[in-house]
Amino acid sequence: MHTRSKRYVRRQRGRQKAADRRAHAKYAPSTYAPSTRPENRLAFQVAAGLKKRWPNVLPFSI
Repeated sequence: MHTRSKRYVRRQRGRQKAADRRAHAKYAPSTYAPSTRPENRLAFQVAAGLKKRWPNVLPFSI
């Protein structure tokens, strides 16, 4: 059985997530999905990365 390559699957998933984000930003009110707004997304990614590395160092909770 032929399976798709890891890179293909990963890129496909990234593309799908981006499309989902766009759809959410378009249809969902900003109060319902605050993390989908572009100006918040980067901050959320950074915070998630920090939380992953140092879960107890962050001075504020998100």
